[in-house]
Amino acid sequence: MSAWRACGRCLARSWLLARLDGHLERARARNQSVLALDDQDLIAAVAGKMADAIRRELERFDPRRARELGSRAQLDAICGCDPAYPAGLRELAAPPAVLYVAGGLERFLTLTGDQPVAIVGARRASPYGIDVASRLGHDLSAAGLTVVSGLAVGVDSAAHQGVLGACGRTVAVLPAGAERAYPASRRRLHQAIRATGATVSELPPASGVRKWMFPARNRIIAALSAMTIVVEAGVHSGALVTAR
Repeated sequence: MSAWRACGRCLARSWLLARLDGHLERARARNQSVLALDDQDLIAAVAGKMADAIRRELERFDPRRARELGSRAQLDAICGCDPAYPAGLRELAAPPAVLYVAGGLERFLTLTGDQPVAIVGARRASPYGIDVASRLGHDLSAAGLTVVSGLAVGVDSAAHQGVLGACGRTVAVLPAGAERAYPASRRRLHQAIRATGATVSELPPASGVRKWMFPARNRIIAALSAMTIVVEAGVHSGALVTAR
């Protein structure tokens, strides 16, 4: 049975982000500030001619349906109203209303409650960068630390694989629903992480991927972690955004 510790109001906010995905994509230059707006201001800021229709949909939102979909996807959930919600996320200008968790909520809270370390970096990393990320993941895990990353090709995947090679546990923060691997080529890695650690997302199950979701995901990686290690990142890369 899934652990569902998310209230109706927060579930509605999570649904709204998924519903506005295309609108947020078109406003992506302003996304980080836009995400801090309340529901009505967010709709007004990005939905354009669809605003009234989306408001009506939001009024009809049924949290029971959201819980049913989460249960089908074998996801747990926790919202910002729960005392156990990760403290680091509360410090964000726009904390995730809900975190959906594959792999077990209690496990996730345990893993992220003891000074995790984020490892992020280039997707097109050099062989040296891949080796460094893998070694870091392995050694940090062997030292008893949890490693947080984003499952992306390159440095992220190498870090996760290094942790698993040390028989450790790692957390992957995803830019889509927590139940699905993104990119799809990381499916086996996603399954391995889910079996011993956790995959998480602020978006409800079956959510697709948009460009705005990557910087949004990065803020969660940083906020869950006590420190961030960057391996081979470009000057304007998402990895450096995470570190900052």
